[in-house]
Amino acid sequence: MSRLMESIPVELPIEPNETRWDRKKNKISSRFEFRNREDVKDFVSAIQELEDRTQHFVNIKIERYAVTVEEEIEAVRPLETTNKFFIKIKEIYGEMNSE
Repeated sequence: MSRLMESIPVELPIEPNETRWDRKKNKISSRFEFRNREDVKDFVSAIQELEDRTQHFVNIKIERYAVTVEEEIEAVRPLETTNKFFIKIKEIYGEMNSE
């Protein structure tokens, strides 16, 4: 497990101060930008660890120094669950940028 994931609790529910993702019809997406490829790799690794722990999987698109995370909203999964997952990703990003 990465050091980033060790410092981020998994307790739910998580209440956001604000949201920064786009919601379009049946899709939620969020874009995160970084200064270097090492941060991109650490971020993607942390997302994948979160996916494994929660069994909640998203699409991850990497473009040089940016990562876009998106998910189709499904009827079988409550929207609240997807929102909580994206909030957790935002926390990981915030933790990486506070160092």
